Amino acid sequence: MPKITAKQQYWAEQLKQADAFDDSLAEFANQRGIAPQSLYRWRNALQNRELNSVVNEHVQFAKVERPTVQTERSTSSLTVQIGPAQLVFSQLPDTKWLNELIASYD
Repeated sequence: MPKITAKQQYWAEQLKQADAFDDSLAEFANQRGIAPQSLYRWRNALQNRELNSVVNEHVQFAKVERPTVQTERSTSSLTVQIGPAQLVFSQLPDTKWLNELIASYD
């Protein structure tokens, strides 16, 4: 993770103390003379910074390409292999029938 600046360290410490505080974040800020919006903004900024650094360090992307095949008509089929037999269906068969067929082979 990249080094944290002194300003970021200050706000991280304030947020750590606010987490240990028994009341709300706004009340913590008011008692210390800090604008509550500043604490909320820094909390979001530091969380985003941490998430971004984790993503940048650990996530790698690979380009995936799907070949395009142009045909006049798209066809699909279902192939079922049961033992030595291979059944090819141009449309989905009745599921009850297919289930009984497979169960009868076992």
